[in-house]
Amino acid sequence: MLIFLASIEQPDDREFMEQLYLDHHPMMYRAAVRVLRHPQDAEDVISDTFLSLCKKIPLLRSMDCNKLRAYLVISIRNTAINLLRRKSRQAELLWAQAEETPDAQALWQQEDGLFDAFEDSDIAPALRRLPLRDRQLIEMKYALGLSDEEMARQLEIKPVSVRVYLSRVRQKLRALMEERERDHDAP
Repeated sequence: MLIFLASIEQPDDREFMEQLYLDHHPMMYRAAVRVLRHPQDAEDVISDTFLSLCKKIPLLRSMDCNKLRAYLVISIRNTAINLLRRKSRQAELLWAQAEETPDAQALWQQEDGLFDAFEDSDIAPALRRLPLRDRQLIEMKYALGLSDEEMARQLEIKPVSVRVYLSRVRQKLRALMEERERDHDAP
């Protein structure tokens, strides 16, 4: 359960950290979920934070209750924000790699003939106008060729949710591409 305790040598320090965890877990969990919006990520952030806090036991012991609570919340929030930044950077790298994949356009055109009515040059600008999460879904499905089940596992959502999200993203993309086509045809 509390794996971070294995990194602490002194029994009284282990007891202190375990009690700190038990006393403040609900507060820390709420702080992490507020930032991450995902329960499993919140638990991971709490574990990571406590692992780093194990190196600061003397400092933690010296704080009064209010300072300690604030320190814990700030530590959790910072770790959660760092996780979001790391995930965002990874997604942007994946997206950049997908744009460089020569077969990406062909893969995108396979499902439901969505892209058949448009030139390849119309797809990239429309994709760039989509929010990052929507671009990630398109990339996972069409550039990487992942199944709905594989996407659901990676995104930690249900496969039916993947299908709903993809349907909405395709509608947005179709509207953006049609809008671009209308703008080009206008006098």
